[in-house]
Amino acid sequence: MADDMNSHSGTQELRGWNADDIMHWREWTWTGPGADTLTVRLARDDEHSENWYRAIILARWPTWDQMFGALCASALRLELRGQRRWSTLPPLPRCLLLTCRHCTTLTRLPDLPNCMRLDCTGCTGLVALPELPQCQTLICRNCSRLVSLPELPRCEYLECALCSALGALPELPQCLQLYCAGCRRLLRLPSLPSCRTLSCGECSGLTALPALPQCVVLGCEYCTGLLALPELPKCESLYCRGCANLTDMPDLPKCERVDCSFCTRLTKLPVMPRSKWLHREGCTGLPTIYRAEDAR
Repeated sequence: MADDMNSHSGTQELRGWNADDIMHWREWTWTGPGADTLTVRLARDDEHSENWYRAIILARWPTWDQMFGALCASALRLELRGQRRWSTLPPLPRCLLLTCRHCTTLTRLPDLPNCMRLDCTGCTGLVALPELPQCQTLICRNCSRLVSLPELPRCEYLECALCSALGALPELPQCLQLYCAGCRRLLRLPSLPSCRTLSCGECSGLTALPALPQCVVLGCEYCTGLLALPELPKCESLYCRGCANLTDMPDLPKCERVDCSFCTRLTKLPVMPRSKWLHREGCTGLPTIYRAEDAR
């Protein structure tokens, strides 16, 4: 069967193809022209899956694109890395997990009504994302042309660092971890009532942060527009290095690690009864020797 598949124009051998086992397989890797690599998992609950497998074996696919489109129609998981062949992908009506890292020729993605995890890191040609009503994890790091994101009502993990054109984020009512460092055009962050980890370093357009009642780790290094921080009752690690305009910090009753180096406008440190690790180099407004009674 491998020889038969390999004989068709635009395709190469399907690794591990075994006619005796194929009826039991649900996942394999295909390497196509230009060393494109495709990993596909078929829907397990497809009542026609056996016939679909036979069609793959028997049908003659004249092009790689036709084979790819047929695979995508039933794929639950699709992985593409470094693909530079297509500007878009075929329909993915059943896809739950889509990875298309560093596919720089992609300018848009198909509708993803069931996608729970999308990773399009380094897709520098993408200008927008489709609606993602089921998405729980979105990783779009270094998608430098993205100007906005769709509504993400179920998202728990969002990583959009280095999306330099991104001007706003949607509401994130369920977000537990947000990584948006280097998004210099962001002027505000949405409400983050559930967020436990926030990394927004070098977001120089931010002048304030939302309430962070559940935040355990906050990294806002070199957010030079920040004037103050919100209350952080559960924060254990705070990294605000280089926030040159920061004039005020809240009390940190649970914080063990603080780096406020080069916060040159700070004149006092907050109450930090559990502090075990403090970096304050370059804080020229603070006393040379910090004493507990210097805290508010």
